Amino acid sequence: MSNIFYSNVDPNLQKELNARGSAGKTDRSTESLNFMLGKVANVRLTAYAGSNALTEVANGRWAILGGETIREGSFVPNGPDGFLSDRTYSTSEIVITSTGAILKETPSTNTLKRTGPYISSVDVTVGDHSMGLLNKATVAISIPNPDVDLEDVESIWFHPGRYVKIEIEYPTSAVITGLSLTDKTLPNREALAERYKDQGITVNEIIDQINDINRFRFEGLITSFDFSYNESGQVDATLSLTGTSNVFTDVSMFLTPKTEDKKNIINDIELEPKIIRPSFQSAGSTVPFLQTTIAGQFAPTGSVTTLYQIISQKVNERVKTYDPDSNKTGIIPYNAIPTDATKILTDQFILFGRPYSATSNDTELDQYILEEQARVQQLDTGSAEFQSEFTSSVNFSSSLAISNTYETSNNFYHRYITLGALIGEINRLITTKLSNSVTFPHIICDDIICFSNYLEKLTSCTPDDILLLPENTSNPGDMNGYSLLTYYSLLDDIKPINETTEKIIKYPGIYEVRKDGNNRIFTSRIFINIKTIEEILNSLSENNTRNFSLKNFLAAVSNKIEYATAGSIKLQLMSLPDDPRKLAFIDVKCIKTSTKGEVQEPVIPYPVPMFANHEFGTIVQSFSFQANLPENAKNLSYVLNSSEEVSDDEIAPYLNFMYNAKDVNAVNKLIGQYKNKHEKVLTELDLAKKQLSLAPRQPQLVGALWKALSNYVKFPSPDIKKSQQLTAPLFPFTVSFTIDGVNGLRYGDVLTFDALPLRYRAHTVFSIISITHNVGTDGKWTTDVNCIMRPNIE
Repeated sequence: MSNIFYSNVDPNLQKELNARGSAGKTDRSTESLNFMLGKVANVRLTAYAGSNALTEVANGRWAILGGETIREGSFVPNGPDGFLSDRTYSTSEIVITSTGAILKETPSTNTLKRTGPYISSVDVTVGDHSMGLLNKATVAISIPNPDVDLEDVESIWFHPGRYVKIEIEYPTSAVITGLSLTDKTLPNREALAERYKDQGITVNEIIDQINDINRFRFEGLITSFDFSYNESGQVDATLSLTGTSNVFTDVSMFLTPKTEDKKNIINDIELEPKIIRPSFQSAGSTVPFLQTTIAGQFAPTGSVTTLYQIISQKVNERVKTYDPDSNKTGIIPYNAIPTDATKILTDQFILFGRPYSATSNDTELDQYILEEQARVQQLDTGSAEFQSEFTSSVNFSSSLAISNTYETSNNFYHRYITLGALIGEINRLITTKLSNSVTFPHIICDDIICFSNYLEKLTSCTPDDILLLPENTSNPGDMNGYSLLTYYSLLDDIKPINETTEKIIKYPGIYEVRKDGNNRIFTSRIFINIKTIEEILNSLSENNTRNFSLKNFLAAVSNKIEYATAGSIKLQLMSLPDDPRKLAFIDVKCIKTSTKGEVQEPVIPYPVPMFANHEFGTIVQSFSFQANLPENAKNLSYVLNSSEEVSDDEIAPYLNFMYNAKDVNAVNKLIGQYKNKHEKVLTELDLAKKQLSLAPRQPQLVGALWKALSNYVKFPSPDIKKSQQLTAPLFPFTVSFTIDGVNGLRYGDVLTFDALPLRYRAHTVFSIISITHNVGTDGKWTTDVNCIMRPNIE
């Protein structure tokens, strides 16, 4: 699979688009003439009786519209059903009699010389969900003879929830090169086989459906319809469809547990570690820990907390397998060890035990406090202001509060599961409820396609909720380190063994350092406290059960992770560009989302043929470029006119960099300012981590670390070019253009336009965010492409 937000246009598609441009400029070959003269598109709509395109076609005379149907029946002039003939038809109604209901049919003769229903226009849009865009379609249907056809059309198409497939197709002669999309664009065959193994369809059949440049396919559910009679007596109807991957997450989180989950839930209370979560004294006020609850007293009722109960009970059972006395600290697989070694999941683990041990050296802490006090006096104005946010909340002259914090930590017994394990449990318990109504009711969240940007100094500012845990947990200063405090640095020697292979299963760590420098975080390996899951469920269901949906639950989980990482990781549900029927929980801040082998495949923007000066002429029918600074960023207009300081706004440095592309002195000055800003941010981040290590649950210190992390995320490297590779902010510049209809463009593909001024080409690319296909009654198929500008990260 290619990158989701920053990908190459398929190589064969590039060749075809270039050939189309040449056809209008210099090439007069037979293939080019066939394209220009024969590019008339056809559309076919198919309604299904079941939940996917593998079920039977719906029962009805007009279950298929368009396609080959327009070459027969009432669409031809002659013959028994020709529109010039008087045709016999019957109307049916159910009549209730004294003996029961009977079907009554009334024969009639149609003398109106009109065709059957036909498709008058189709609009299909596939969009980047991170931009708030969904996969949607609008279909206009004309019914010239409503007396004969409206009843049958209504029974099939005016049916919310109906599963529909839309196919748009050019003749094969409209592909000048005769090529299909390459394997670089198509999904991985092994991944496809796994996804579709229970659907009764082969990988080759799936590939055949999606690899044609001249054919586009969309599958969705009818969500609304309307129809009206016009002045000529015919009916004009409109159907609205939503892509299948956009609808099933509205399922409620209320659930009835399966039999195997029900039997032991009542024992969950007994299995919970009976540990009190205490409060501690700091600066004269009592600050509660995450929740002052005796876990053994927690007795959930009703179905609202079923997900929490099942996960909690399953975690406790797994922990007791390796730790009968519940007094160890370690990591074990969430699921039972599989007998097939190839199926071992590397992102589904449990972390349990005490987060850190009590300190035994108060003298060391006192000395550290004195050193920090002296250091604060020497900080510059910016850092002093930063420091002022937490100096009032902690009494640094006494180590009593600090040592108390460490002492009470021995009473803590946390249980975490990875995000991958949570999503896996959701798929098992919740989304499978829709297996009879949705084709693929599963959410993908694994360490195969779900990655986040690797930032060396990143850590969680709320580790009791969200924890980033490296493979080597005792390495000082890593993602689980906070100066004097390291979360889970002392793990017991727990080694789960695969019974078949006797292979030790190890937790591989939250991140990977690669040979090509494209280091990455595995999003599905983020640890989430089980109590945090419970708190989210209770919060969603407490006052607003109507919105207690899977979509809202995952949004709340995402919010927790986004806050913990100060906006570095932002998860959203996204349909996959190469298989829109599949939904994944993806970090939209990470645009370098996949690799092949040990080296990241380079992404080279495709220069869209435009204007006669281009080597291949033009394929563009219309083009627009727009700059629109959002209201909350209007202050950037002042930044762009001044290079005296680097703005904290994420996109400001890059905008300034772009607008000074021709001024070497201005660029060099900006590079120096950016480096200074980065160094200042690192100083503040280091200080914030040290202060939090003294009182790790102090809300003011958590907020101070969040602010320091936020600045670090904006300035992660002293090199502005390397920073833009990591953060790749979106610029408020958009491009829209129209070309002849084509399949194969995906949101995330990156383009350039030679016709634009240099500053919009030197350091930027345009990333596709939506593709709209339109076909009218004249058979003209056009593809509208919308793009947004971002830095060139290569």
